[in-house]
Amino acid sequence: MNTKDKTQNSIRNSAFGIASQIVIILISFFTRSIFLKYLSEEYLGLNGLFSNVISILSLTELGFGTAAIYALYKPLAAKEEEQVAALMNLYAKIYHIMFAIVTILGLILLPFIRYIIKDLPEDIPNIHLIYLLFVLNSALSYLFAYKRSLLFADQKNFKISVVTTVFKLLLAMSQIVGLMLTSNYYVYLGAMIICGVLENLVISTIVDRNYPYLRKYRKAKASPEVKQGLKDNTKSLIVHKIGTIAVYQTDNLIISAFINLATTGLYSNYTMITNSLQQLTNSLVEGMKASIGIYNASETPARRIILFKKFNLLLHLINSFCTTCLLCLFNPFIEFAFGEEYLFAMPLVLLICLEFYVRGMRVSFNTVKETCGIFRPDRYKPLFEAAGNLTLSILFVKWIGFAGIMLSTILTTLCICYTIEVYVTCKYAFACKPGFYYQLFAKNILVLAVQLAATYGLCSLLPMYGFGALALKACVCLAMPNLINLAAYWRDPDLHALLGTAKRFLKKRLPSRK
Repeated sequence: MNTKDKTQNSIRNSAFGIASQIVIILISFFTRSIFLKYLSEEYLGLNGLFSNVISILSLTELGFGTAAIYALYKPLAAKEEEQVAALMNLYAKIYHIMFAIVTILGLILLPFIRYIIKDLPEDIPNIHLIYLLFVLNSALSYLFAYKRSLLFADQKNFKISVVTTVFKLLLAMSQIVGLMLTSNYYVYLGAMIICGVLENLVISTIVDRNYPYLRKYRKAKASPEVKQGLKDNTKSLIVHKIGTIAVYQTDNLIISAFINLATTGLYSNYTMITNSLQQLTNSLVEGMKASIGIYNASETPARRIILFKKFNLLLHLINSFCTTCLLCLFNPFIEFAFGEEYLFAMPLVLLICLEFYVRGMRVSFNTVKETCGIFRPDRYKPLFEAAGNLTLSILFVKWIGFAGIMLSTILTTLCICYTIEVYVTCKYAFACKPGFYYQLFAKNILVLAVQLAATYGLCSLLPMYGFGALALKACVCLAMPNLINLAAYWRDPDLHALLGTAKRFLKKRLPSRK
């Protein structure tokens, strides 16, 4: 595949992914507003809590998905159909085992559910049954998950985006109609399970039709060398998975155990927005990842740095803009959409925004690590990350409440993750010291601080709440952060390279004028 094809595939996958996420975000907001109208905030908190518990159960996957996609790059590029089929046959067996493990672990955790909810709400009956429905929904997804790996590795994830969007729309409509007719949480969960199964079945059918040789070689077996490579990479990714879950998927558990379920519900409104924006960025990155992997596999460390700087700047432009918008629009939007009683104080909002930016910028060097197959050198880092975050969260939540949970996540990410991950990436992918990255990061943070202060200061002069105030502040947020970024990076050749790529893409897509 030549460079032109890789670029076109990246742009297509990113465009479809971003469009899909925008649709999903819009329907999620509408579904959430209907949810709060017909069910209590305790149900909302329970929904967020069990979603986090299920994320922890996904530890069963042990990072195998990343290793599986990486293993498919080479045989797909070489068009080794039998090798691809052999890998997919292996993945099918492994994911079926994961289905059984998730089900068993979910049942084992069932008696302990009451201990992770402080002040168990009396108006929510059958909490254990609700939990089992979440477990069932998660377990069923493993029966078909391996099929998605092939589409991602083959740069055809735009097909996943289309199918996901269609079924998210069907899910939203069924959940909204179900709540309006019955006000029953079980109808809401039942629609989630049915639509999830149907979505996976459709994607499985698409894979079977696009890769008919999978059926031809359905008895092919992966070589011992391939299995050993997968085993080694998965071992290294296990602890990475543990660290990610311990840092980003335990906040609701700690809030529920040390504060209350209602606060978990309030926080879930904010995380729904930040996670949606994070998914938008991830859609862009996932569309580019295969191309970055092919590039990094064939280029020198010096050339990798050139691409990384452009990629890192692109992520800063996106994340700094989103962070500034979040700070200025979070509370006005939540007050407008859900009500004043669902608001957090501004210091807490600022911490949520900073955590969003810090997490988003990790994507740059983690993408390089994954696409270069650098899994082992920092395999013990997540253990320190998990221990540090959980310890600080429990200490800080007793000291300063909810703010302590956010603060512990930010400190853990900066002090442990950035230090180790940047060092490993620079050493093994770039063959250089990490000083150049910290210079980039320092400038990015300074520019972000100016954006936050200037934009929030200007927005504070406008009316506080209401649709008109929200619209005015949105206009300010659209202009101010981007103008500051342009002023700060105008002399940066990486910015001009990004603008040149965008210009060439638009020139090809827009109709020409005589």
